[in-house]
Amino acid sequence: MQRMHGEALSGTIHGRLGCTKGVGMKKTALLMLMFVVLMLVFVPSALAATPQDIYDDYADNLKLDGTYTPEELKAYLNDPTIHQYGKPDITKPLDDLVRQQLKDRPTFPFTGFQILLVSAGAVALIVVGVLLRRQSRRDPSA
Repeated sequence: MQRMHGEALSGTIHGRLGCTKGVGMKKTALLMLMFVVLMLVFVPSALAATPQDIYDDYADNLKLDGTYTPEELKAYLNDPTIHQYGKPDITKPLDDLVRQQLKDRPTFPFTGFQILLVSAGAVALIVVGVLLRRQSRRDPSA
């Protein structure tokens, strides 16, 4: 009697959850994949330096030791809290340093090589597509 009860209970639980053999594994894999994608999307923004981090870095020894992206430096310049409550003897030279770093950053020269690479990739894909189509149209009896 106990065995029947266990089997009935097991069948009921699986029936309620809508699980059949193998489906639970697929759902778990899909859930894990979604988790990884969301992590890749949201983690970099959480790791970005805040204007307070830039201020603290400069206040530590009066120089910027970290490497900051132009967006992070612009965010520092546009942050009203740091400029309102920060020490003027720190914020004024730091503002000048950040503006200088933003001005001195070289822009990557556009040589057209990127367009050449994309065009070569497109041509290669077209050629492979044409070859596959011709191969699939061949008569197998020939």
